[in-house]
This record gives sequence, structure tokens and C-alpha cells, in this order.
Amino acid sequence: MTDSPKSELIYRQQIEGVTNALPSRLLPVCAALAAAVVTTLLLGSEALLNWVNNLPIGPVSDYLLQIAQDWQNTMAKIGLTGFSDSIKALLASFQLLH
Repeated sequence: MTDSPKSELIYRQQIEGVTNALPSRLLPVCAALAAAVVTTLLLGSEALLNWVNNLPIGPVSDYLLQIAQDWQNTMAKIGLTGFSDSIKALLASFQLLH
């Protein structure tokens, strides 16, 4: 019986996705994150409510659910939930074009 040679593991060097990229400053990154959070709160109240509704049942999730429901009602009163529905319909129509 002959011994087969052991195969050697060869690890490839990781490839950087963005070459020659400059590091970002903290202030613009924080501003972009803040803008994303505000946009999500204003236009994604229904998604936020659905997410909170799927949390495990407990006193904290009950409190968060009440806050999310109040936020959803406020966004519905000022008409921002309709805007979110319009964006969803627009994206769905783009998908049908494919």
C-alpha cells in the first residue's frame, strides 16, 4: 500500500474591494448615519412597527410596541405612510419591467 501525498492547504491573500480609497472622516460618516436614521424613522414607520411586533414578548417589547404604534399613527396623520406606499409601488413597477 502506497502512502498518498498529503495535500497542503493554500490560503489566498484577501483582495481589497476598493483600492486606493482614502479613509473617511468621522463627521461625514456620522452625518450620513444620522440622515439614514431620520429617513428610516420618517418613511419606514410601518417596517419599524413590524420589526418591533416580532420581538419576543416581554415588558420591554410591550413598551417598544406602544411607542412604535404611536409613531405609526403620527406618521399616518401627517401622511408619510402614504409616501412610503407610493415608493413601494414605484419599486414594484420597476421590478415588473425586468
